Amino acid sequence: MPEEYEYDFAISFAGQNRDTADNLAKLLTEGDARVFYDLNFQAHLLGKDFQQEWKKICKISKYLIVIVSEYYPVREWTQFEFEVAKKEAQKRETEFILPLLIDSSEVVGLPYTTSHIDLRNRDIKDAAKTLLSKLHDVSKQDNTLRKRDTGDYKKRRDNLIRLIISGEISKFNEIRIEENYDTLDLRQLDIGGNWKLNGKFRPLTFDNISLKKSVLDQSDLSEIRIKNSDLSASTYYLANLSETRFENVNASNCFMQQTDLYGCFMRDCDCSNSNFSIANLFTAYFSRCLIYHANFSYAKCNNSSFDKCLFYDVNLNNSNLSEASFESSLLLNISNFKNINCLKARFTHALINNEEFVLYLRSQGAINVPDAIMDVQEIRRQLIRTSCSQIIIDKILQNLR
Repeated sequence: MPEEYEYDFAISFAGQNRDTADNLAKLLTEGDARVFYDLNFQAHLLGKDFQQEWKKICKISKYLIVIVSEYYPVREWTQFEFEVAKKEAQKRETEFILPLLIDSSEVVGLPYTTSHIDLRNRDIKDAAKTLLSKLHDVSKQDNTLRKRDTGDYKKRRDNLIRLIISGEISKFNEIRIEENYDTLDLRQLDIGGNWKLNGKFRPLTFDNISLKKSVLDQSDLSEIRIKNSDLSASTYYLANLSETRFENVNASNCFMQQTDLYGCFMRDCDCSNSNFSIANLFTAYFSRCLIYHANFSYAKCNNSSFDKCLFYDVNLNNSNLSEASFESSLLLNISNFKNINCLKARFTHALINNEEFVLYLRSQGAINVPDAIMDVQEIRRQLIRTSCSQIIIDKILQNLR
């Protein structure tokens, strides 16, 4: 990662919000910031592949300002820009994406806990001043941070990482408390393989950790927080993940059969092709998650919440969905729903495209079950609002036709 960037700020926005972007770019430039704003680089961009150029722009910009509005999550170009930005953010040692909110719209992959500037109660000049202050304050801290990373601090951090990899959790907890670590950034660390833990982590946040293809059967990972991480193709058979928080995590192709996920929290996670059969998901909370070709057979999902999630071709046979909530979720091509307990399950503002599934839910005591919607254009419109990848959207629409 370069220590010096070509741009201080790049701006990502939907075309409908160009006036805001234009004003912001002028104010930042007047404040001596180096800003990438597309209209100022028309000659440079002419004839080039903008997708490739945008990847370069993100790499050489210190910060990316995202102007969030109702248009940002649904435009194809902004979806692409934000996907590139998320990947770049995972490589950075400090924050990269700086959100400016025009309204209350949400963007999948942008955690609600991210600090932001709300333009509904602050004017654009005040926002520009805040951004310029951040730029100058961080620049003053750079030398201190580099010294910190090259001294004893780095040695102590590396020792903690060694204890994690070796599974010496009790020793890790002792040192972590002494060193006052609440968050451990394990950026680019790839544990993988059979990771044996001999104890339980005390409450801790793991950021940018890779557990891809790890075997964590019967491990205790309860009450920790994992964000911006890759857990894909991992195994958690009989593991304890109760009250664990997952934010912006790739949990695709995971094996979570008989896993205890009681009270867990998942936001902006990809759970595609994962096996949750016989898992305990009682009172779990899923928000804006992609649940594509997953297996929930015999899962205990009673009293759980699935808010604005996308379910596609999910096996729900013999699952317990009683008093669960599927508010504003999309449930598409659900054909495996035998022996479901869905008494008092709520489907307020949900979208379902299987008439047979709708009739079954109503017959079993589900609440607020909408009529089935078969119109492909309406389904497409709702899919775009989920901000899932264009590849997934195309696959789903192809199977619906």
